[in-house]
Amino acid sequence: MRIFVLTFALLAALPASAQSFPDKPIQLTIATSVGGAVDVFGRALAEGMSKYLGQPVVATNRDGASNTLGAGYVAQQRPDGYNIGFTAAGPFVSQPYLRTLPFKPADFDYICQAFELQIVLAVRPDSPIRTVKDLVEAARTTPGGLSIAGTGPASIPHIALSQLEQIEKIKFNHVNFRGDGAILPDLLGGHVPVAAMGLGTVGNQPLRLLATFARERLPTHPDLPTMKESGYPLVKRGMIGLFAPKGLEPAVLAKLEAACKAGVESEAFKTVGAKMNQPGGYLSGKDWQAFLDQDARENREVIERLGLKQE
Repeated sequence: MRIFVLTFALLAALPASAQSFPDKPIQLTIATSVGGAVDVFGRALAEGMSKYLGQPVVATNRDGASNTLGAGYVAQQRPDGYNIGFTAAGPFVSQPYLRTLPFKPADFDYICQAFELQIVLAVRPDSPIRTVKDLVEAARTTPGGLSIAGTGPASIPHIALSQLEQIEKIKFNHVNFRGDGAILPDLLGGHVPVAAMGLGTVGNQPLRLLATFARERLPTHPDLPTMKESGYPLVKRGMIGLFAPKGLEPAVLAKLEAACKAGVESEAFKTVGAKMNQPGGYLSGKDWQAFLDQDARENREVIERLGLKQE
């Protein structure tokens, strides 16, 4: 009888931390610069999660090195649920195959996907480049002289553009920024003529869109052709979501996943999505990780084939 009572007491005590979670603010590291789609959506998600959890979810930006600085910071934190991250998928699906990092994709628990970021090619309205074919011809005329803004080596836009370079035997001058939010002022100001960036960051800015890397035309932009329709079988999208250091208690992970779903369904998140013409795309942590694994296999093959590995 005594053994039974002790065993019951131990079992009852095991989920105590999870039952009380969270009992203090949660730190959310956004791994991109301020102002881009990932940042804006991350802050809206934090607002929705705060209401669901009853504790503040405090967002802080730690950008740089194609989102790996923020991801690396999260990897070093205690796996207690109070330090989580929000990022595009690069640190998990491409950067590990480009260079040596202080973390591996297996070092994280994946909480949820919040939305898919559609990648577009954008120019100023007064640009002479009106189509993807114009873009290719401009690059062919000035080999290595046409600058295209992006978010760094082996980012989703960079991989897609590298594939376009290989198909057409051309070379762009890739200009790397710390995030889409940092690209926008330089593109609008004419400092870079072309950008490959997230549709959510473009929002309602006065830019001409040449094409999207989506699988099919977007409901929000029915007149925007896909790259496939433009003559190139290139499909790429950014997968953005929440992650944490590996080792969360299952109940804590489940509570964060539920909070993420509530955040995606919140008015704050939907309002941002409507403003940016970018709907949410919630996936459970398990489903998101399956897509990440698939994307990682594809990207690794492209990175190795194109010789993008830096070391």
